[in-house]
Amino acid sequence: MQLREKPAWLLGAASAAVLVIIAVSHQPSAQVDTALPKVTLQDGNQIEVLGLGVFRVPPGADTYSSVSNALAVGYRHLDTAEGYANEESVGDAVADSGIARSSLWITTKLSSVWNDRDVTYAKSRATLNISLARLKTSYLDLYLIHSPADIQHRLEQWRALCDAQVEGLIRSVGVSDYEVAQLEEIRLASLPMPAVLQLEVNPWLATYRKPELDYAKAHGIAIEAWGALGVGRHFDTPQLVEVASHYPGRSVADVLIRWGLQMGFIVLVTSQKPEHMRSNLHVAQASEAWTLTAADMALLGELASSPMFSAGADISGDGGLRG
Repeated sequence: MQLREKPAWLLGAASAAVLVIIAVSHQPSAQVDTALPKVTLQDGNQIEVLGLGVFRVPPGADTYSSVSNALAVGYRHLDTAEGYANEESVGDAVADSGIARSSLWITTKLSSVWNDRDVTYAKSRATLNISLARLKTSYLDLYLIHSPADIQHRLEQWRALCDAQVEGLIRSVGVSDYEVAQLEEIRLASLPMPAVLQLEVNPWLATYRKPELDYAKAHGIAIEAWGALGVGRHFDTPQLVEVASHYPGRSVADVLIRWGLQMGFIVLVTSQKPEHMRSNLHVAQASEAWTLTAADMALLGELASSPMFSAGADISGDGGLRG
């Protein structure tokens, strides 16, 4: 039993100035048997095929609630980032859950590379330590370089992650939004290859991402799909609606998750509603014996002729957030 202060944003407005101490048990709570399959990474670690992402979830109460609800319905795989500004809220929800740390998979990312073009080895290590403190954990299951933007220091950053892995601060290391040339940079430097490549990928981007998908397959790198539900405003795409109609009781979101799983991806989804969280979990459960037919996979393949992105020059929606 450990005593921990509740953050001020959890207190009522009238009592925000009052110090409230609560008892937090760190014994595992009753486990929800979701029986999610796992992917074995090239370093031997195993990761569940479905995770909850908190991209664009506001820090504080929203993130705390989202993570708490997800853990309550059975999620054990969480994905955040330094740049989302909600690591601390994720850490609070995890600590308050009572779930054993060893039962969870926690991913975060080195995001300062977005805006800082001087993220050296030392800065990378310092940022990792800050993330560990915010998440209230002594190690991460997966740590990613969030962008290849800092050209001058990319290899320094990667060496920092690899060294931290050797020291036991990180179990698996990876990268986000890298293209083939940047992955090759790591290989040509004779450094360990990433265990995970996190990409925005869905049926609309399957052709656009083919070079990275092919490279990852050739080098044993697992693909983790963010934006897996596509641009949410396009759930009425005719091919998608038609495929969903072939599976009574299944939604278009279910179909998109199933597509990602059948492609062999680890799928990240974002939701703040427990009913959607449960639905997403059910799609990935080993006990759910349904798959998309080859004909339906081919029909979804037609979406690749009109690539859509959740960020950048092709902004056309909300990034597939399922609220």
